[in-house]
Amino acid sequence: MDVLAGPLLAAATLLVAGGAPKVLAPADTARALRAMRLPVGDLGVRLLGLAEMLSGIAVVISPGRPTAVVVALWYAAFTVVVVLALRSDKPLATCGCFGGTDTPPTYGHLVLVTAASVSAAVFALDPSDNLFAGQPWLGLPLLMLAALTAWFGYLVMSRLAVLR
Repeated sequence: MDVLAGPLLAAATLLVAGGAPKVLAPADTARALRAMRLPVGDLGVRLLGLAEMLSGIAVVISPGRPTAVVVALWYAAFTVVVVLALRSDKPLATCGCFGGTDTPPTYGHLVLVTAASVSAAVFALDPSDNLFAGQPWLGLPLLMLAALTAWFGYLVMSRLAVLR
């Protein structure tokens, strides 16, 4: 579904942006997951971060049903983690979304990760093998829209989260 190419690219971009800090500095994410009774150590967080990054990159290299399903599953898992964090009796200083960035889980997180999961799943129902086919100006507007959407998502999960 071509209309969801932008949101899929934005979700993939956030996977790469969120995975990289976990690979480089996994401690905050591991601490957040342990606080939610999810026993994942630094090595596990690094591997998860690497898998996130590779999943996001795979969308650009090989768009289609398999990569869209993987993105949908990542964001479905994030949805579960955010729900667990919001329901936890222990307040978290960070959810670990972007490594060391102070990003407490919020309902904005929940809306964003749920929307990313649903849009990727709907894209998987009718995938496009070329995200840029038929796009004007060689897909530059689509890339700009995806980048802006990813940046907005980052702001919702990081900067706006601390304003609550």
